[in-house]
Amino acid sequence: MSRNDRSAEDGKRLLVRLMSAFLLLSALPLAGLAGLHLLAFEQSLRETTLLNLSSIADKKVDQIDAYLNERLTDSRVLAMATATREAMRTSAGLAQGRSTSDSAVASFRADLQALFDAGDYEDLMLVDTSGNLLFSFPREADPGTNPFSGQDGDTQLARAYREAIALSEGQTTPAALHTASDGQPVILLVSPVLAAGQLLGTLVLRLDLDNLIAVASDTTSLGQTGETVLAQADQGQALYIGPLRHRQDAALHPRMALERTPPTTQAALEGTHGSGLTWDYALNEVAAAWRHLPALGWGMVVKMDAQEALAPARRLRDDSLTTLALFLLLAGTAAFWFGRSLSHPIQRLAAATRRIAAGDLGERAAIAGCRELRGLATSFNRMADRLAEEQTRLEERVTERTRALRESQSRYEESERNLERAQKVARIGSWHLDLAGHRLEWSEETYRIFGVDARTPLSYEVFLKCVHPDDRASVDAAWRATLKGAEYAIDHRILVGDGTKWVREQAELLFDTEGRLWAGIGTVQDITAQVMTDQALRASEERLRSIFERANAGIAFTDREGNLIKVNACFAKLVEYRLEELRGMNFACFTHPDDLAIEVGLLDEIEEGARDEYRLEKRYLTKSGKLLWVDIAASAVRDQRGTPINFVGLVVDITERKRAEQALAEQHEQLARSNAELEQCAYIASHDLRQPLRMVNSYVQLLQRRLDPHLDEETRQMMGFVTEGAVRMDQMLVSLLEYSRVGRMDEPLAPIESRGAIEEALRFLGPAIAEAQAEIRLEGDWPRVLANRNELTRLFQNLIGNAIKYRARERRPLVTLSVASNAEFWQFCVEDNGIGIDPTQFEHLFKLFQRLHGRETYEGTGIGLAVCRKILDRHGGRIWVESRGAGRGSRFRFTLQRAG
Repeated sequence: MSRNDRSAEDGKRLLVRLMSAFLLLSALPLAGLAGLHLLAFEQSLRETTLLNLSSIADKKVDQIDAYLNERLTDSRVLAMATATREAMRTSAGLAQGRSTSDSAVASFRADLQALFDAGDYEDLMLVDTSGNLLFSFPREADPGTNPFSGQDGDTQLARAYREAIALSEGQTTPAALHTASDGQPVILLVSPVLAAGQLLGTLVLRLDLDNLIAVASDTTSLGQTGETVLAQADQGQALYIGPLRHRQDAALHPRMALERTPPTTQAALEGTHGSGLTWDYALNEVAAAWRHLPALGWGMVVKMDAQEALAPARRLRDDSLTTLALFLLLAGTAAFWFGRSLSHPIQRLAAATRRIAAGDLGERAAIAGCRELRGLATSFNRMADRLAEEQTRLEERVTERTRALRESQSRYEESERNLERAQKVARIGSWHLDLAGHRLEWSEETYRIFGVDARTPLSYEVFLKCVHPDDRASVDAAWRATLKGAEYAIDHRILVGDGTKWVREQAELLFDTEGRLWAGIGTVQDITAQVMTDQALRASEERLRSIFERANAGIAFTDREGNLIKVNACFAKLVEYRLEELRGMNFACFTHPDDLAIEVGLLDEIEEGARDEYRLEKRYLTKSGKLLWVDIAASAVRDQRGTPINFVGLVVDITERKRAEQALAEQHEQLARSNAELEQCAYIASHDLRQPLRMVNSYVQLLQRRLDPHLDEETRQMMGFVTEGAVRMDQMLVSLLEYSRVGRMDEPLAPIESRGAIEEALRFLGPAIAEAQAEIRLEGDWPRVLANRNELTRLFQNLIGNAIKYRARERRPLVTLSVASNAEFWQFCVEDNGIGIDPTQFEHLFKLFQRLHGRETYEGTGIGLAVCRKILDRHGGRIWVESRGAGRGSRFRFTLQRAG
């Protein structure tokens, strides 16, 4: 027998057995049909009831939405009314103290009265952009109050006010107890008042909540137990809007945690619609339909008690249960014994099926039971084997596909990162507009360029707000022109924080067949540095042009051969040619022949690369033949290979300076001869006059000894004056000789140790120091200086000697020597605690033979400090004195060059 024949035989046997089971269990189907009929009747009654409730709920929703839409439309119309704008402006003027005529106030009040009476409202308020109440009608609240600050600052009204301001759209507040309305539940409409696109404030209207409550209170078609429940969510709690059948004072007073409210109320407040059997706030089983009112944020439940709604079905069910129980008992007894022979193999097959469905593809069904069931188990096992093989192949394909997708995602993400990095490096951002998907996207670099937070909602208005106020009109005009097909490529400024940037924008827009925009892509590049560079370059070019044209010195540009390309007016005036005459003329045409070879040699050095510039004093011959001395500074302009291609020269007329230098040189030569003659005269006078003076002094002393017995006192005194005068004149000649010798040896300056010169000076002054019991202090490290050792020793000797000589009688002399460093020289200081110097006498100290004290007080000729100044003049230094006055000591400071 073939496989097909065996399958047909198995099918006949199974059919015989099933028919036998049907005949044995005919009572059970009849009982089942009765039960199904009962269930169908009950289900039909339930569906009819719920459909009726849903229809009633939908009707109430439509009535409430229609009422709200009418009120919102009225609110928008009223906000756009001219009377409202005038009332807003007039009330704002009154609030700011501006005078307004009574007729204007009465006019807008009458207009508002007419508009207000046409609607169904309880109150009207005008509020400015700061939240201050400007006007209310008809309740006449106090103008100037702010319902959005203080205790009311976070009310539903305040939030609706802020949303209306931010979105420029009308807002509806949830029902709430309103302080300004005597604590009654109200619903407020907040609409922005605009004039020419400018926000003036908001219009606030209070709805008549009784109309909504009347809709909810209508129990038509809801039977004896019907009821409509309105509720709203407030900070995790539910509030009932109107009175309830089981609680009349429920309007906005009791609060209940949202999770404790009936499921229908929760579902309605969460925004879902539905119907079914459930329980209500009084824990009664009810048939209910629930709806969400998005305009108010309310949940609405239309319900009636299940006992009333399903009473006919329940009566029929009670009568049928007894009959069905008897049929089921009989049928169950007969079916038990017959089904037992079939149930066990089928149960094992079902268990195997569940394990395979759970993923255990190694499970197989047991071969047991009648032939048909064994054949079924065998076929099932074959199917399981093929399923296991297919799953293995499918898992391999899934693994491969997953790996490919991950690699593709990785490449895509890397491409995105590379694009972002490239945009950041190039300082170029991008944007993409998709009107079909309502999307406007900026790249990360675009956000950075505009200085906008990446979380900011994007719009054309957000972009336009970033544009510099002076450029907004032109940018907006360019964009509008692009919408008509023009090219969008524009440079403009944007505001970023407290600064300004320049950006370059380009865009390509896509339009449909009807010319409507549906997509676009664009780039934005930060060109601030380029713009700043261009502006600086233009400013620099303008400055250079101004300098070239207005310079007081001649400026000339030549080619490589020295032919003039361009000169300024000062150069033309200098050589007495016109500008057009000089163009193309070679510089040799007005250069003195004796100076031409020198300048040509310098130009050859530049050509060979030995130098890039030179400076030369040379002579020009002007067009009229006049000789000029000029100072020319010339430099080469080279190409990329270093070859000179042009020369630029700056020419200054130094003719007068040359004449002055010539005159100064002649005067200097005359002065040098005169100084040499004066020094020679001083040396001769101081040296050769001492011999006659000593002879006069000697003979006067001989005469005094010889004639002394015969002389009276007056004659002796006169002869003493002669002797004293001769001695003093000899001292002055010695001092003059010393002064004239400074610099006469013409010894060169050389680096020497300054400490050695001080110590040598102190050895010469040893007796004077011991006699005065003076204390000498040396402070600091003493440097090497560029000086003549003998003259430096004499300098220190004179200054230290003066410090000891002009000491105060009441204290021991103290002389402090110190030195300080400077970038170019050393500064020395000789400080004493002596008698001090009157500051008014400072200018007389260093003059020849100038004395501040009489000879009877301090000896001397008044030439020591003059010698010091002459020594320092020769050494390129200077000397000065500091003192706070008589009795307060002195400081003599002088400078010497560094030794290198």
